[in-house]
Amino acid sequence: MNPYTIKPLGNGKFDIFLEGECIKRNFDPKKDFIMEILKQTVGLKGDYREIKDGARRSLESLSEEYDIICIEGSGPARLFGFGPFSELLEIANMETAKIADAPILFVTDNLDSIPGTLSYLEEEERKRVKGVILNKFRTDELLCMGIEEKYIKFGIKRLISVYQKKIGKDILGVIPYLLELAKLPDLDPLIPSPKIPLNIWEKQ
Repeated sequence: MNPYTIKPLGNGKFDIFLEGECIKRNFDPKKDFIMEILKQTVGLKGDYREIKDGARRSLESLSEEYDIICIEGSGPARLFGFGPFSELLEIANMETAKIADAPILFVTDNLDSIPGTLSYLEEEERKRVKGVILNKFRTDELLCMGIEEKYIKFGIKRLISVYQKKIGKDILGVIPYLLELAKLPDLDPLIPSPKIPLNIWEKQ
């Protein structure tokens, strides 16, 4: 389980969980926004330190058991407009990468978003980004349009060449859109979702 989890409650409210325990309920960053920032800054800074310590403890525990740790981020790399609450949301991304001193791969289905995302980061943070993976590429739609596979592969190579120059980072791979994966249950352990049979991937 993610040691730090934001559980959306609707209407802009959140519960905040740390290591399986709820440390803040019904948090509403939009309510009386200016006053909320003034009142909550000190408290949120305390939560921020507590959550970072929790992430650090989890990483230290995992590193004792495993040689390689793959850390999955959550949401955008950088958030604006939530005041001090933005820092809490960012712990699951850049802050955890800093704690682990880990390289970063961006996974996106929109390569045009990468230059903007990189521009939000500090220079030291940009250096951590080692490459980009293009996700959910709709090869199926191109095939349905009658485009031959060899032309699709050529187009992907051309796409990679153009965007690597544009964003200044290597594009390390392209993951096709797969309907089977789109039907997988939500990864968030706090959001119940129906399970699907995994035998659809078994070889016939």
